[in-house]
Amino acid sequence: MYNIYMLSLDSYNFPDDIKKMSLARLEKLSKEIRQFLIENIAETGGHLGPNLGVVELTLGIFKVYNPDEDFFIYDVGHQTYVHKILTGRTNFSALRQAGGLSGYPNRSESSADILENSHASVSLSWADGISRANILQKNNSTTVALVGDGALAGGMIWEAINHIAHSMDQKLIIIINDNGMAYGETVGGLAHHLSAMTGSKTYYDIEHQAKETLKKLGNFGKIVYKIIHNFKIGVKVSVLPKRIFSDFDIRYIGPINGHSLIDVIHAFEQANRYKEPVIIHAITQKGQGFLAAKHGNKDNFHTIGKFNPKTGQPIAKHSPCWSHIMGKYLEKLASKNDKIVAISAAMLEPVGLEYMQKKIPDRVYDVGIAEPHAVGFAAGLAYKGLHPVLAVYSTFANRIYDQLLFDVSLHKAPITLCLDRAGATGDDGPSHNGIWDISLFSSIPNIRMSAPWDKQSLQMILQEAVKIDNCITLIRYPKGDILPDLPTRQLSNKFNKKFASKTFFETESAQEGLENNILCFHASEKKDNLIIVLGPLIHSALKCLQNNKKYSQNTTIISCRWFFPIDEELVKISFGYKNIIIAEDGILQGGFGESFLAKLNKYKNSFKALEKANFKLNALKTKTSERKLTIPKINLLGIEKGFQSADSRDNILRNNNLDACGFAKFLI
Repeated sequence: MYNIYMLSLDSYNFPDDIKKMSLARLEKLSKEIRQFLIENIAETGGHLGPNLGVVELTLGIFKVYNPDEDFFIYDVGHQTYVHKILTGRTNFSALRQAGGLSGYPNRSESSADILENSHASVSLSWADGISRANILQKNNSTTVALVGDGALAGGMIWEAINHIAHSMDQKLIIIINDNGMAYGETVGGLAHHLSAMTGSKTYYDIEHQAKETLKKLGNFGKIVYKIIHNFKIGVKVSVLPKRIFSDFDIRYIGPINGHSLIDVIHAFEQANRYKEPVIIHAITQKGQGFLAAKHGNKDNFHTIGKFNPKTGQPIAKHSPCWSHIMGKYLEKLASKNDKIVAISAAMLEPVGLEYMQKKIPDRVYDVGIAEPHAVGFAAGLAYKGLHPVLAVYSTFANRIYDQLLFDVSLHKAPITLCLDRAGATGDDGPSHNGIWDISLFSSIPNIRMSAPWDKQSLQMILQEAVKIDNCITLIRYPKGDILPDLPTRQLSNKFNKKFASKTFFETESAQEGLENNILCFHASEKKDNLIIVLGPLIHSALKCLQNNKKYSQNTTIISCRWFFPIDEELVKISFGYKNIIIAEDGILQGGFGESFLAKLNKYKNSFKALEKANFKLNALKTKTSERKLTIPKINLLGIEKGFQSADSRDNILRNNNLDACGFAKFLI
């Protein structure tokens, strides 16, 4: 701990004290809140930059509106730390940990928290519904939606705005937290002039000519052009929102300085006088009040681990993580294959695509928080012969089902999905765990799924995926540091002859794309236990045998390069064992285990069905009427369908028997 005497806000009676405070006292409180956030998040990690940027906006909301009567919605929900403080939650000692405050709104913490979902761009749909319900229920409350930090790029926002524009009697305040860039007051008059100019062909001709002339001046000319270009963008963006929202016929106030309490409060009071939807456009700075956050890195400390509150330097040195290993190897593959293109949904650095962006920027696309568009965009790229690689958090991939099904799978478009933060992620709570993808996407035709377990396997599978030209390839990997490489060997006919029981079946030909698909991590001649395990959970299975030597003599551990579609070789192998454990880092319902079990049950009672499925008996000399299969006991390990509260990844896995001790419970 760097500061034993951390600032405490416990002396305040929030939220009531806010109403009584003078402007000067609110200014003092804003500084105290920033100090509190910096000191506390330094101890736990969390979303620092976004919350430093909304201090005045949140104070203004609580000054003008009433959390006991009005409805406050935040989009994205990681901007709610100040909201938590002002509703009396000032114990941040276990932020984003089991038993502590959630990093997002949470109804179990406060009735002032409404929207718990941490996915962007949904707020205005909620706000529209709440404010219309107020009308029907003769409720005179105001609904306030704070939208920002990228949320405005999502399509749902604009669908909601279009619908809101049809009703002029809703008491709905929409605050746009625009932290993309800062604007000076001196450009107002010029902004209108440039806005009119930029639509003309003459303007673009002049711009192109100026650009080419300045480039001839070398680095100095490039710097001058960049300054002018950025100034022009700032001017355009300062006027365009006003024009856009006036076209929707929604009253617009702004832009205002989102860090000036007097401007913020004045704008909120002005908006409150209208009995109709109002948009307030506030310009803010992510990381405001902390130099290390404002200038320390590209994302302004969007989310950060434990750090020194004086310098902003991280405390822990991180090992290579899954995201960076994927990104670095993708850049290497793309440098040799000009068909590979990469796509991000507003998360180039978190998913590891910054390496390719630096080396091959013209083949990296960031579409913003617009995951469905990213998939449709990828389908178009694939149609033209390219191989798109879309890297996205698993939890956000839940949004792309329709596009993946009908825009990609239907057309057998070859795209690769790299699902980052797959499985239990832990600290960001229920809506950030990536536990749904296997169950969700296994219903889609023309898809292969893989779960690498170390650096070597991630690179191997990614290299294979970008060569596949007739289906979707999905690669899922967890949050955190990559695990040590494991020795493996393929299961071959030689292995089968040595370790198989006489009830094994052999396919006459392997499924297309699944040749030599099964890999062995620990082999035993005894046929008591078979562990079929996906991804990094292989390490836990091996640790189980290390901790319980007696099981190492009667247990075999295997996995697949591609676990879906179900490899029929697994069916063959499974009939030779008494007890099978199938483990996956995802929900059980509809997951890999259930899909495998369905395949197993299809064949367990009928040799005719096996023969029709292109199986042949291996070394069976008994009469057909006497043939019987040994049906193994099946134990499916995974995460029960539901929402996991904030906790560490290790704890979530442990609570679902997905660790070494958990595996041991099911061995015989």
